[in-house]
Amino acid sequence: MSWKREFHKPLKVKDGRTLRTLIDAAEFMLTLPHYRNHRVEWQRAAEVVMAAAKTGRGIFDAYSAVRFALIHDMMMDFGAD
Repeated sequence: MSWKREFHKPLKVKDGRTLRTLIDAAEFMLTLPHYRNHRVEWQRAAEVVMAAAKTGRGIFDAYSAVRFALIHDMMMDFGAD
């Protein structure tokens, strides 16, 4: 597994964190409150991130899924994007 694979562009979160790698995204998702991490968007993001780490492919799909979930939950910092 390759959790250290980097996204092509960092994802800035409103709380000040920056998600640069698959492990950053996975650790971020583990800190989400219960009501958020059970949403379809976050479930899909978790699946795609794990698949990318496991197979070594699909890094852009993982980036896109996490970005979509961040936008959907209004957690993305667009000022720094």
